Amino acid sequence: MASATAVRPVVSALVAARAPLVVPSLAKAKFPADAPWAVRTPPLTEAQLLARYPHMIPGTLRRDPVANKNAVDIRCACGAVRIVYTSDLFHVRACRACKASGK
Repeated sequence: MASATAVRPVVSALVAARAPLVVPSLAKAKFPADAPWAVRTPPLTEAQLLARYPHMIPGTLRRDPVANKNAVDIRCACGAVRIVYTSDLFHVRACRACKASGK
């Protein structure tokens, strides 16, 4: 292992050179349209959501224009209704009051 005194001149030389650090930006990169990560799957239909999430209330699928997400209503075991985005359906099953009380 190199000692600190042996490394210091190398670091000083690199800092003194002040070479610009070039980092490629992914935002400017051009990826092919057929790349595996570029393929988007269409959103699930209401029938598919109901099959996966039985706590969803049928007929409540709608688009939230403010958040630009799909939202649905769910019914808690206590009977309360809660609005949830479809991206949260897999882990939200209860209303806020039941979740806070630990039911």
